[in-house]
Amino acid sequence: MKWTLLALVGLGGLTMANPVPAEPCTPGGSTISCPTKTLDVQTDFDDLPAGSTIEQPYQHLSFFNLTVQDARGGSRTRGIKPHSKPNYAVSGPYPTPLTPAPYWTIRGTETTSFDMHEMWAGCVTANGTKNGYTATKCQFTIVCYTAVGRGREGPVLVTYTPSGPTGAKMMNVFIDFAYCTTFSTSLYTSDAGTASTLFVVDSLSYTIREGEVFNDT
Repeated sequence: MKWTLLALVGLGGLTMANPVPAEPCTPGGSTISCPTKTLDVQTDFDDLPAGSTIEQPYQHLSFFNLTVQDARGGSRTRGIKPHSKPNYAVSGPYPTPLTPAPYWTIRGTETTSFDMHEMWAGCVTANGTKNGYTATKCQFTIVCYTAVGRGREGPVLVTYTPSGPTGAKMMNVFIDFAYCTTFSTSLYTSDAGTASTLFVVDSLSYTIREGEVFNDT
């Protein structure tokens, strides 16, 4: 599955990201101090029970607005396949005026940031038939709010185009955002309408930077 990053002009300020490289840190007076430990993490949600909301913390970070689903049973598996069996995580649908579209967030702590490398993602929607859910074309934004003094990465707009309505593969999204304290994803458009669309994510890859101190200098 190919992935696409689009730059939009005049639509909410969406732009292509210019990833900040993970520069060597300098102790004492720098914007970000040297971490005491780094850890590469692959999060597949396969160790969590289906139907559960992700407890905090999970895999060294805090996850918000994601529910674990088991693709081995139920109708959602007919729409999209997980990248790593059996589980994936789902956000939405949220058909309310206050939350018109699915979104989810990952956060570090005051002493932990992370580099987000890649994830697998897609969209499904209820179709009103016995199959339950079908894959649907959608666009979503990704943004990284970074440590003090480094600004923000993104938003970047990503387009997911499924290979078909059932059994579609998730897409591989390469991100390369560095020094994130918050990583957020929000559904932007959907061929089925954002109010009835579920955002599906799996196999997140990131590097934890533990023991950092974020300074204003």
